[in-house]
Amino acid sequence: MEKSKILLDHIYNGLTSLHTSRTGMEIHATNLIDFCPRAFLLCQREGLLYNDEEKIPGRRIITFEVGKAVEGVILRALQASGVLRPLTELYINVTPEIKVLGTPDGACILTIEDEVYIIELKTTGKDEIETMIEPYINHVCQLSLYLWMAEIRRAPYVYTDGFVVYVSKLEKKEGIKVYHVQRNEAFIGRVREQLQVLKTFSESGGLPTRICNSPTALMAKNHCGIPKICFKEG
Repeated sequence: MEKSKILLDHIYNGLTSLHTSRTGMEIHATNLIDFCPRAFLLCQREGLLYNDEEKIPGRRIITFEVGKAVEGVILRALQASGVLRPLTELYINVTPEIKVLGTPDGACILTIEDEVYIIELKTTGKDEIETMIEPYINHVCQLSLYLWMAEIRRAPYVYTDGFVVYVSKLEKKEGIKVYHVQRNEAFIGRVREQLQVLKTFSESGGLPTRICNSPTALMAKNHCGIPKICFKEG
């Protein structure tokens, strides 16, 4: 084997071993964007992990790590400007055993007299940022969850609006775009209903009605780890 190929393999192997996937039964705010109470309760019943993401290959981890590094640059820039503020732990207690966790990327003020806003940082691919005219809806939903959770926790942030910041991983003509985002109340209402369903069935021991009509439905294929188990159950 060529020596350069050996070194390349060492880099990819090291990246794979360093990367940790999210595992466990915690519900994270990002889980709620496509949340299924039935899937969570089935994992609980079957002794499976609700968050059990497979290891990402080394080649994809490089992209992931570059994104994290770029986001870190933005946070350091806000810190250097004197506007970065400490983060508060955000969570919702659905039941004594079930908790939703939220971790915003950052919080900052705009002026010295201003309130503290939650910011969510996202990195984009090579060409996305030049054609982008509005934030992606899933990112608006994610920020909305943090705003709602901050209100529940009475955290020292603005609850009605915040910012989604997109940063290009590569140097482009327009490298950063910032969107001022209002909280999506319709989405929050849907999540509130889903968490109430989760609470009700968790206490009763039953299972909610399926969201999908078959194990090959789009959400079952793309967002569920247990479609076959789900459709075996009544």
